[in-house]
Amino acid sequence: MLLAAGGTVTSRASLTATLPEMQDDHAVDVAISRLRQALPEPGLVATVIKRGYRIDV
Repeated sequence: MLLAAGGTVTSRASLTATLPEMQDDHAVDVAISRLRQALPEPGLVATVIKRGYRIDV
């Protein structure tokens, strides 16, 4: 979903709604943390305070 957004901000609520296994905001935060750890450059996924997440591609 972050890639499909093309660099625009994706809210936590949108990420939660898209993935049925995501129960709450904490689950999204954990998934984003794991994604950052798996990427060669963790800074590719940015947190936009009070808005959500963005991936710089």
